[in-house]
Amino acid sequence: MSDQSNEKPADVAHSRSPHTLGDLAGSSDASLNETSQRTIHGWRWAVAYAAMLSTTLLFAIDNTVVANIQPSIINDFGHLELMSWIGTGFALGTMFILLWGKVYGVFNIKWVYIFNIFLFEAGSAVCGAAPNIQALIIGRVIAGIGGSGMYSGTLTYVSVLTNQQEKPAYLAGSTVVWGIGSVLGPVGFYINLPIGAIFAPAYFLLFPSTDPNPNKTLAEKLRLVDWINAVAFLTGSACLTVALTFGGVVYSFHSGTIIALWTVTGVLLVAFIVLLKLHPLVSKENRLYPLHFFKEWILINMQLQAMTYFVPLYFQFIKGDGALEAGVRLLPLIMFMVAVSMLNGFLMPKYGLIPVWYIGGSALALIGSALMSQDLGMVLFLAISGSLFHNVAVDKVGNALPTASDTDIGNLIAGTSSAVFKALSEDEKAVVIPEIASAMRSIWAFFMAAAALSFKAKLGRKKIEPTAIA
Repeated sequence: MSDQSNEKPADVAHSRSPHTLGDLAGSSDASLNETSQRTIHGWRWAVAYAAMLSTTLLFAIDNTVVANIQPSIINDFGHLELMSWIGTGFALGTMFILLWGKVYGVFNIKWVYIFNIFLFEAGSAVCGAAPNIQALIIGRVIAGIGGSGMYSGTLTYVSVLTNQQEKPAYLAGSTVVWGIGSVLGPVGFYINLPIGAIFAPAYFLLFPSTDPNPNKTLAEKLRLVDWINAVAFLTGSACLTVALTFGGVVYSFHSGTIIALWTVTGVLLVAFIVLLKLHPLVSKENRLYPLHFFKEWILINMQLQAMTYFVPLYFQFIKGDGALEAGVRLLPLIMFMVAVSMLNGFLMPKYGLIPVWYIGGSALALIGSALMSQDLGMVLFLAISGSLFHNVAVDKVGNALPTASDTDIGNLIAGTSSAVFKALSEDEKAVVIPEIASAMRSIWAFFMAAAALSFKAKLGRKKIEPTAIA
C-alpha cells in the first residue's frame, strides 16, 4: 500500500504561486514533480484525504477557540496581564512552519506528519486539563508547533499526491474545512481529542510513506536542514511577539525590556537575511527561505486571523451575545470565504493565477474592513491588534470609569461574561460599551491600512498560466 519515492524535491526558488504562506514552507520542498505520485485511489484515497482535512479542521478550531472563551479563562485563572499570550502563544508556535517545511522535504512525510499530529493533540490535552494560565499558555505553544506541522504536512501531501490540474481543487477543500473549523471554536479544546482518535487508523494505515531522500542516512538528512537560520528565525519571532504582546501592557513602551526586545529583533532580522545569503553549512537549495522572496511585492492578507478573533468579542459587547451566538456571527465571513475559495479552486486550473484573484481579493478586503470600521464606530496581526486594542481600551474605559482599578478594567474588556462586566449597572454599561466599540475601531482601521497596502502591492502583477502553477 505504501511506497517510497526516489524523486528529489523541487527547488523552492522555482515556486512562483504559493497557495498561502504555509505553501512556502509546507509544499515548496515536497512538490516532487508535476505528475501525481498517488498510489492509493478510490475509497482509500477519499478516506486518506478526509483524514488530512481533519487535521486542518483541528488546526482551525485551535486558531479561534480562545476568541470566545477569554472571559471564562480570566475568571478561572486570573492573570489578565497574560491574557494576550493565550492567543499569541499559539501564533508563536506556528512560526515553526518554515522549519517543518524543510523537514518535510528531507524526511519521510508520513512519520513527520504523524509526529506533528501527536504533538498537537498533546498540546490540546494540556490546554484542556490546564490547572493554571501558565500551563494553558504552554499547551497553546505546543499545539501551535504541532498544528503548523500538520497544516504544512497537509499541503505537502496534496502537492505530492495530486497533479497540477486537480491540485487547486484539493487545496480549496482545505480552505473550506478551515472555514468550518473557524466557527466551531466555542466548543472548546477537548473536541480535538475525539476527532484525532476517529481518524487515527487512517493516519497510520492509509497515508502513503513518501521519502524524498530514501538513500540517505539520518545524519545526512539532518545536515540538509538549515538549523542555523531556523534558530535565528524562531528566536527573532519570539522576541517580536513578546515585544508586541507585553509592550504597553506589562511593560512601558519606553522600558529597557521592550527596547531590548525590539533591538534584538532587528539584529536577528539582519542576521537572518545575511545567513540566507551565505547559507552556512547547507547548500543554496537547502536554505530555510529563498532570499529572492523578499523582493516579491506580494503580501498575504493576514486580516482574517485577527478578524475571526475580534468579531466575536465585538458582538459579545455590543450585541450582548453569548460565546456560541458570537461564534455564529462569524458565519457570513466564513461562508463567503469558503464559497470564494471553492470557486477559486475550480477556476484556477482553467484560467491560471489571474490578477483578479489577488487584486480583487485585496480590494474586497479593503472595502470590507472600511465598512466594518464604519459599523464599529457605533502568530503578526493578532499580536499587534491585541496590543492595540488593550492599550486603547484601557485608556478609554479608564476615563469612563475613573474609580475602577487597572485590574478591573482589564477584566472588563476581556468579554461580556466577565464578573466585572456583569457587575456594572445599566448606566455604567451605557458609558463603557461605546468606549470599547471606539477602541475596536482602531483595530479595523489597522486592517484597512493592511488591506490597502496589499492591494497596492499586487497592482501590476502578471497572469500566471495554469501550466506554471505547481
